[in-house]
Amino acid sequence: MTPELDFVGLGLSGVDGMTVKAFNALKECDRIFAEFYTSNLIGASAEDLEKALGKKIEIVYRSEVEEGHRIIDSAKECRTAFVTAGDTMLATTHVDLMIQAKYENIPVKVFNGVSIFSACPTCFGLQPTSSGGRSPCRSSRRVAAQVPLRPHHGEQEARSPHHDPPGHPRRGAALHDRQGRHRVAPGRGGEVG
Repeated sequence: MTPELDFVGLGLSGVDGMTVKAFNALKECDRIFAEFYTSNLIGASAEDLEKALGKKIEIVYRSEVEEGHRIIDSAKECRTAFVTAGDTMLATTHVDLMIQAKYENIPVKVFNGVSIFSACPTCFGLQPTSSGGRSPCRSSRRVAAQVPLRPHHGEQEARSPHHDPPGHPRRGAALHDRQGRHRVAPGRGGEVG
């Protein structure tokens, strides 16, 4: 048995919401721990997951993940999985568990899952990479047009210093004032209140 800790996101719902890679990784694990206090797996139970994988699922509670050693101890001895609904790396407790494993020199693999944080913006036609820009997809234009994405008339859009490409005249123009509000550097379009 190979020591390893796999973090597997099960996706938004059902046992078929995870990636094929995640499913195959779970089939190869010797032991599987599931945590559903952060988020419930909609449309499926631990028993459904057990049937799909043909493996026993051990449910762990918050205190066991935060203070216990059972998962780390198991990963020292055999290939162990830690599964959650959504994406396992969105909770600080889970990231801490990964850090503990790395501290113990346990190999770690992460199989990300779809979460509400990635699914929700795309349902509204938003592009997370452009900080709320609209999607060019025709099917999402009607929904995206209803979401206020631009500043009101007379206001200037606050921008990240990394928004414009290198050499662009506005590169680095976005600053914060003492109250934490965004403003644009003098000579580059005035202030934003």
